[in-house]
Amino acid sequence: MAVNKIITKNNEQTTATKWTLTKECLLARAGTECISTPDMTLPGIHGATWNMCIYPRGYGIGKHSYLSVFISCLTKKTVSAHVSFELEGRSETKCSRRYIFTKRGSYKGYEQFLLRSRLFDPNYDYFVDDRITIHCTLTYVLTDALSVVLQPDSNVELPDVRLSTCFKKDDVAELSDCVITVGGIEFECHKLILFARSPVLRAMLTNPGFIESAKNAIDIKEFKPSTVKSALAFFYNGELKSRTINSTSRVKDLLRFADMYDVQTLKAFLETKLIATICYDNVCDLANVAETTNSTKLRNACIDFLKSHLKSAPTFSGLWNLDGQVFLDVLKQVNETESPL
Repeated sequence: MAVNKIITKNNEQTTATKWTLTKECLLARAGTECISTPDMTLPGIHGATWNMCIYPRGYGIGKHSYLSVFISCLTKKTVSAHVSFELEGRSETKCSRRYIFTKRGSYKGYEQFLLRSRLFDPNYDYFVDDRITIHCTLTYVLTDALSVVLQPDSNVELPDVRLSTCFKKDDVAELSDCVITVGGIEFECHKLILFARSPVLRAMLTNPGFIESAKNAIDIKEFKPSTVKSALAFFYNGELKSRTINSTSRVKDLLRFADMYDVQTLKAFLETKLIATICYDNVCDLANVAETTNSTKLRNACIDFLKSHLKSAPTFSGLWNLDGQVFLDVLKQVNETESPL
């Protein structure tokens, strides 16, 4: 039997970089082109790297009149960090915020760091000898865990600690405290789980003005039972079955559910899955889905694909049904890419 003794202590660590860029370099970048520093390590966190990224013509829809700044962080564990950006010698440009960087990789920063018209206006004197220097500082907390282990048995199988395994088969019905009904099918649920995943469901079940709060019951009419069943499985397990993930129609239905009930973890998961499938045959359909579900990452990915292939592609399936605003944004970005500053 293994015996462990853990001693944990926290301390703050700060790392910083500064990056000097020429006016020519910033003016030469077109569209949503990004420039970035080489990867740097996060001292005290094994295997963690970060870099600074700049979009001279902005990042995101409607942000092309700005200089956008971000940091990209790849870490094997979740890191809480206070991040600040500032132009050298110009304290009025300082922006700072606390972010959470996850082990899947994170991209955080400011889409509207500084107006391009202001940056390149000689009256503001941002450039010194046609150069600007951007400072970026990260302050984060290190957790040191010192373990003393008495030679564990290598054959010991660790238990499955997922929340769903804590319930016995009959527990869901016996311990549940609310019901979701879809098409005559009832799903026994736990309000605590729903609250943690969806602020909309939380409001429905806690606001005295809602009938759902009085009855501890929610009737969903906009979605099929299979969609709600998959969503609830994600609520409890953080996972989706492969047959659901591999079905574009099911993923789109789930994305609509995630948007309606503001389930951000599910929404981010589904957007990533759909972005990986973008092609000539589905990009217009996915762009329309993104527009109606407020899925910004998916929308931007579709616009980038359309913009990049608009001239070379023989045809896009469903182009004439493409949402008008999406089409205008594609044309706007194409025009900005082709026209000089």
